[in-house]
Amino acid sequence: MNRHTIEGRITREDGSGISGVVVKLAESPTTTVTTGADGSYSFTQLLAGKTYTVVPALTNFVFTPENRTFENLSGNQVANFTGNPPGIDLAGKVTDENGAPIGGVTVSLTGTKSASALTDSQGTFRFSDLPIGGNYTITVEKQHYTFTTSSQTFAQAVNDVSVVFGARLNRHAISGQLTRTDGTGISGVVVQIASATTTTNANGFYSFPGLEAGESYTVIPSSNEFVFTPANITFNDLSADRAANFVVTQEPELMTFG
Repeated sequence: MNRHTIEGRITREDGSGISGVVVKLAESPTTTVTTGADGSYSFTQLLAGKTYTVVPALTNFVFTPENRTFENLSGNQVANFTGNPPGIDLAGKVTDENGAPIGGVTVSLTGTKSASALTDSQGTFRFSDLPIGGNYTITVEKQHYTFTTSSQTFAQAVNDVSVVFGARLNRHAISGQLTRTDGTGISGVVVQIASATTTTNANGFYSFPGLEAGESYTVIPSSNEFVFTPANITFNDLSADRAANFVVTQEPELMTFG
């Protein structure tokens, strides 16, 4: 009976051979060979007319194709494979000072591979199938937030990585003074922002500290005795401490005639 050979090379994507790959015939698991320095292997003296499935295996490598099958072997055959290390995942979560997830955070990946993503509603992100052994830096940013650590670096990463970033929402103050036209302060005037109120001090000053960044706020002074210029002041998308000053004039008296 005729006999034939199945041989080939197992290489990386750049064409360089992968040594040490164990290659077996699925129909005879004890029949194995190992690739040499150039990635080559060979099964000789295989009986003709049989079916043979060639399967390569090496820890930390994935092969394309996974195997090659030759049915009713009737001549010498070549079965080449490409091997690559499996990718790793870099994943993480971004939470605020209370442990709540923060969505919409921009997450940038740089290093061996570059990519970007936004955290989802659960504050999570993931970069998948990254080259094993690479160097990676993950950087996070979001308007109106300050991060405990804004970036983390992983050198020669060989396993999946999970990371957590902490952030806090910035807070700012809106303050100001209510004065007469001569510059002297007016005390005891009620000033309102949303449902919060405060009262000007002896020099006409007031302040609303700890306001959440990114929100819109309208400052409204009120009194039955005075007219304010302007009547109110609005700050949209608050991103810093702001001042809202008002000039106060006496409410004109209504004249009545008998």
